[in-house]
Amino acid sequence: MNKVNVKNNRAFTLLELVIALLVFLVGVLGLLQLLAITVNFNQRNRDISLSTALAQAKAEELLQLEFTKTFTNSNLVRGGVIPTTPYAIPLPPTNPAPVGGFSDFYDLNGTLLTKATVTKGATQTVPASRYYIVEWQICDGCLTTQPTACTAGTPVCATGTGENVLKKITVTVTAMSPLLGRSLPTATVVVYKSRIN
Repeated sequence: MNKVNVKNNRAFTLLELVIALLVFLVGVLGLLQLLAITVNFNQRNRDISLSTALAQAKAEELLQLEFTKTFTNSNLVRGGVIPTTPYAIPLPPTNPAPVGGFSDFYDLNGTLLTKATVTKGATQTVPASRYYIVEWQICDGCLTTQPTACTAGTPVCATGTGENVLKKITVTVTAMSPLLGRSLPTATVVVYKSRIN
């Protein structure tokens, strides 16, 4: 009969197994944390891309509208507001309040929820399911001045330059995505439209 040498047949002790499991768990937890951060950054990049696409689409839509030489035309009427402060987190229903007739609302997938059909300047109801807020501002300019008149009323133009020949259109889209506690993804597009005749 052969004798079994116990000295050469060593197995893992329970302590060695626990230490190996702890090292493995630390590595797995690090990977899970990295995965969560990656998912958040991927969503943020998607929000920025879709915000930019929505801003460009609205700017193109507004550029297709005609306007007259008077400052009272209804197609590209002066007004609207551009957010100057970031939206707060947690998300309030309005901050700053979107101006009626100058804001659209989209859901998470970029599907239009509410089109700006209310009276210009009126209070607009903000849908609870909105994810993207599209806001625009239209400013008028005289023949020899940059478009700076953005509120209601007729801009004061120098004598002989009282024609509306240039519009400045600023479109801002904000994604209501509070990921990572950072600022909300925003895209802004500024375009100019001139009247040839």
